[in-house]
Amino acid sequence: MRLFFSLLRIRGLVDMMRLPWRSPLTPLFSSHVLLEPFLLTTSSIFRCVRPAQRLGCWLSLYALADIPFSVETIEDDDEQEFWEIAIAQLQKLHLIQWQAKGIYRLHPLIRQFFQMKLDELSDADKVKTAFVAQMAEVAKQIPQQPNREDIFNLTPHIPHLAEVATHLSQYLSDEDLIGPFTGLGWFYQGQGLYQQAEPWVQQCVKIAENRLSLEHLNIAASLNNRPLAKVEHPPENKFSG
Repeated sequence: MRLFFSLLRIRGLVDMMRLPWRSPLTPLFSSHVLLEPFLLTTSSIFRCVRPAQRLGCWLSLYALADIPFSVETIEDDDEQEFWEIAIAQLQKLHLIQWQAKGIYRLHPLIRQFFQMKLDELSDADKVKTAFVAQMAEVAKQIPQQPNREDIFNLTPHIPHLAEVATHLSQYLSDEDLIGPFTGLGWFYQGQGLYQQAEPWVQQCVKIAENRLSLEHLNIAASLNNRPLAKVEHPPENKFSG
């Protein structure tokens, strides 16, 4: 009887993962009534697949948006194989959704589950620090005046840079502290979207003032950028139409 109910719960999990990702039933899975059995079932399956656990925890740090994640650029063959196995395991368990080559998405409930598992790890802070450092490198690729090609290539990363700036900035090193903020500001300014750029510039100044000395070079850089976002009558998006 116990095995029968376990199988029913696993079948329910699989069926749930196959629901449309914007299904009207999705909010039901946020209820505590369904969350607890879901977590119990997922945890029992998940304990035996370490690569999937590590990757799931890593992916949970991204925003709720399409996640660009490709193993093709990994030079170490063993590491590349590890992540390929992890992706295959997560897909087999219906814990990630394949969108396109190198692009994946997490269901909000699955993301919540992985975040809980991440916080249980002894090296959770180390993982978060490595993640924000990687995103800081992405931010460094944003030029102060991005062109059309830059905008196209960087757009998939913008929600995740915003996630780091909003929720994970405490894990950024002093050297990388303002990178995501200035990067986001430049990304929107470069398209003429000054109202969207200004909050990131303001946050950049605020967080740098709170964490660094006013004489710090990064503070000066962020203050110098601030007026760029304050245009009384900014033009429309120059890349629209």
